Amino acid sequence: MGSQSFVGLFGSAEATFETEYVYIGDNQITEYGDIEWKYYTPPSWNGRGKGEFKYPSNEVMKSGIAGDLLVVGKKNPDEITLILIQQGNSAINELYDVLGIEQEQQPKESKSFWSNLWESESKQTAEYDLEELPTINAEIPENG
Repeated sequence: MGSQSFVGLFGSAEATFETEYVYIGDNQITEYGDIEWKYYTPPSWNGRGKGEFKYPSNEVMKSGIAGDLLVVGKKNPDEITLILIQQGNSAINELYDVLGIEQEQQPKESKSFWSNLWESESKQTAEYDLEELPTINAEIPENG
């Protein structure tokens, strides 16, 4: 997704917003604070820009992990709501229903490297007949 969707919502000027942080998961957490929006163009990016949020540490953001759903809504020019929904929580389906979004089917997991290598996930390494390599006991002379 990148930050282009946020540029459309927040612009390219630096801004600070009063923010309601909400986490919906096994438990619900709500905190209030500020968040800074910064959009900049690094010299090495040849005119392309990058946007980012800067926020103080809080329990809502500490609770999130990769795969959780982030929803950012602008209430008015000075306030936003940031909702973090735990992956697999029923609130995601409810939100998608309200917005009329169909969820993509999760792709079927591909076979692991080892199952492709050994052609069977059930066979353990110990079940293969592997010959032991001979041990080499060579004396190493001391320098001196």
